[in-house]
Amino acid sequence: MIKAEFKRLKGPMYQGGLLLGVLVLLAVWILAIREIGGQNLSQINISVNSVEGVRNLIEEKEIYDILKRELKRDIGLIPIKDLDLRLMEKALSEDTRVHEVEVYVDAQNSLSIDIRQRRPIMRVMSENGQQFYIDQEGNFVARSEFKAVRVPVVTGHIEAYDDNWKWRPDSRLYMAYEIAKRLHNDEFLGSLIEQVHFERGKRIVLIPKVGKEKIVLDYVDDLDEKLSKIKPLYRHLASTDGWNKYREIDISYNKQVIGRNPVKP
Repeated sequence: MIKAEFKRLKGPMYQGGLLLGVLVLLAVWILAIREIGGQNLSQINISVNSVEGVRNLIEEKEIYDILKRELKRDIGLIPIKDLDLRLMEKALSEDTRVHEVEVYVDAQNSLSIDIRQRRPIMRVMSENGQQFYIDQEGNFVARSEFKAVRVPVVTGHIEAYDDNWKWRPDSRLYMAYEIAKRLHNDEFLGSLIEQVHFERGKRIVLIPKVGKEKIVLDYVDDLDEKLSKIKPLYRHLASTDGWNKYREIDISYNKQVIGRNPVKP
């Protein structure tokens, strides 16, 4: 009987004690959060994960400037509880040079900003003087004021950037992008060609880093077949000491390579 009464008393008392313990832990946790939230950052770590072969398009100073402009004050002076991490991510992701960004604070009150930048495959210098990059996915990338990226330069009679160029195969920007993708995906061509020049007519001229010969092709129809002639051509020139005999080498014709404008000895 006494045992039964003890069991009846133990149930509510035990539950009440457990609830009290939970409330105490919750209070301690809230106080700890408030204390941490009132503190400033212990350090700021910025990581720009560059892609192989591409220099950084965006610098640490620019990242600090973007955040200071968005947050209205120096990020190092803002208490942790007042940091809007989503706003920071949004501000950085709106920069055309940034592909992905993650912002977080760890248990040591350290702020980490991890950025993956876009991967340009060509730099465009349009007729009206506009300069920009196009990345591997066809996205616009603003030209960095700090460093140039070593990718083929597109020059000549080419239009300024237009958001609809991807859906216009007759656009010269579209043609340049198709060429740049092939150069990017072929190690030999990518290391050989430094400039793609659009003339007033339909000719496109590829300017190599070695030799004085310019490589000529028409519009980008049968582009893969045309470009496939370049590697055997340069092997032939190397084996026969045939460098600099022509000013132009035309690869526009089916299964033919034509040398034009012989260089006088």
